[in-house]
Amino acid sequence: MHPSGANPERQLLIVNRIAALLLPGLVAFANPAVQAANDDGFTLSGQVLQAPEEGQILLKRNHVLDHKKAVLQTIEISSEGYFAVHFDGEPGIFEVDFFRQRNVALALDKGQSVKINLSLEKEEEENKKIEVEVTGSPDTALLHAYERIRKESLERLMGPVRKELREAYQRGETDEEVLARLRSIEFENYGKHRAELLDFVDENMGQSVAVYATALRWDAEQNLDLQGDLARKFAQAHPGLEISRKLVKKVEGFRKVAMGAIAPDIDLPDSDGEMKALADFRGKYVLLDFWASWCPPCREENANYGRIYEKYRDRGFEIFAVSLDTKRVQWLKATDKDSVVWPNVSDLKAYNSPAANEYSLSSLPANFLLDPEGRILSKNLRGEALRLRIADLLAD
Repeated sequence: MHPSGANPERQLLIVNRIAALLLPGLVAFANPAVQAANDDGFTLSGQVLQAPEEGQILLKRNHVLDHKKAVLQTIEISSEGYFAVHFDGEPGIFEVDFFRQRNVALALDKGQSVKINLSLEKEEEENKKIEVEVTGSPDTALLHAYERIRKESLERLMGPVRKELREAYQRGETDEEVLARLRSIEFENYGKHRAELLDFVDENMGQSVAVYATALRWDAEQNLDLQGDLARKFAQAHPGLEISRKLVKKVEGFRKVAMGAIAPDIDLPDSDGEMKALADFRGKYVLLDFWASWCPPCREENANYGRIYEKYRDRGFEIFAVSLDTKRVQWLKATDKDSVVWPNVSDLKAYNSPAANEYSLSSLPANFLLDPEGRILSKNLRGEALRLRIADLLAD
């Protein structure tokens, strides 16, 4: 299955690029260690060269869609650097933290026997990567392949335009048309980046446990039918698992904030601790904006919001901002610096905020334009596109 409207030439280019990136990681498929002696849980073993005398090896479960990790157990290591442990638990995404010097991401299904060998020897060369070898888990091989294509795609599509934007700000560019053009390219290219990742999942990952990790970068603006199909097949292949339930729930959440749907209500405290609800602004066109002090594109867009707000606030337009900050000081400092005078709320829980979950957010910036009845009219309009849409809606 392919997303509707896919370009065959682009698909071929992606597949060729993926083949080059995948080949090294997929050697693990041929490794006889894939079969574990016990089909319950999984086994980890291996050796750490040049292990420090102090510190720990920690096995963690990565609750990807909840944006949190939980330590499961400490792994003992011998004086020669060998370790082995069996874990009884559901399949999912895991991480082994080696002495806080190297984290190795794993996608593990039941019955797998995984071997990890690495060296923590300090290199004279700065930024020298610590070599690591993982065998025995085809799901982990796919997860690592996905990460390689993700980084390559991000650098190819986003690197050049972000460099141009940085240089524009550094030279004090004031031409709003120049900045708007670059922001538009950045937004368009990010959509292409997400589409390439979804293509990779669809064409290469099947129902691997690793698919769950990729859902962090799924969103309602992509091929919703394809994402629904991927989630359904994943749940059928992995019945009863927590990760299956979460994957299905994520796609269901996308449908709740589809175009034309009534936007879920949000009721959070503002900077004075006063509760403000999105529903209080029914009767107006409302731009629901999710932002954070640590998000440069969000901060840049606040200036555009300020100009639009000043012109249309008395003509039936409102902005309702939800900060995904975790520190009150940083949130309020950014609010003051950006002259955010419109309603601005936060529970300081970042992506763990119920508001972020209700709107299935996985990245910032994100916004939703609502009509006076609270229905979603548009999503992620920025710069001139947003200004023109508001002007059209509130034309005299």
